[in-house]
Amino acid sequence: MGDRSLNHTPIAVAIQTPPYKLLLSKAADLAAMQLIAEAVQDQSQLPGVSGLEAEVGAFLQTWQALSGRSYHRSIEMRIHQLTAVQPIAPTSGFLRLATTADRPLLIKWSTAFSAELEDVIVTDDAERVVDGGLKRQTLYVWENGEPVSLAAGRRSLPTTARIGFVYTPPQQRRKGYATACVAAVSQTMLDQGCERCFLLTDVANPTSNHVYYEIGYRPVCDWHDYRFD
Repeated sequence: MGDRSLNHTPIAVAIQTPPYKLLLSKAADLAAMQLIAEAVQDQSQLPGVSGLEAEVGAFLQTWQALSGRSYHRSIEMRIHQLTAVQPIAPTSGFLRLATTADRPLLIKWSTAFSAELEDVIVTDDAERVVDGGLKRQTLYVWENGEPVSLAAGRRSLPTTARIGFVYTPPQQRRKGYATACVAAVSQTMLDQGCERCFLLTDVANPTSNHVYYEIGYRPVCDWHDYRFD
């Protein structure tokens, strides 16, 4: 990146592992987004880009001018952080690690979860997602006579955990199961030594945003996800 590279201080980072979208880091200088766009302009199979609002906007401005391709926003997400789980209303049931006995149901739920994401590109097949989660022991089920909700929780950094893949089948919704499940998984991560947990929500889904706020999650920043046409 010209003379600026001589100080060996990263200005921005871009990662793209086919067939996933290009992932942009926060940039110390938005001019770096132009250089990244120039580097990937000929990648016709690039499905999209994700990142913080300013970085994605700067990238798209250059990328569209160079490639001539159009794009549209798949989803606007918000990153939330939690450092302490807030008390919530009691919900019948309990949290447990998912086991291989749950595999058929979890594959069904994973498929339904992907279908509900609509315009968001999901490239991992359900079996791969579930088998990977079972192997790493990162999938948790809220049990109330039967599995009624699911959430994934794993350490992503030495002191930080990521909560994701939250799914409750339609017939079990509005009963507090997802709230209880996410709260319990978050507390489990804190009990295992993490200082904070984070998760992403769809800005257009006020229900999930309210649920996570009750648990103790607070907004940090917005995350934009674009798909190339």
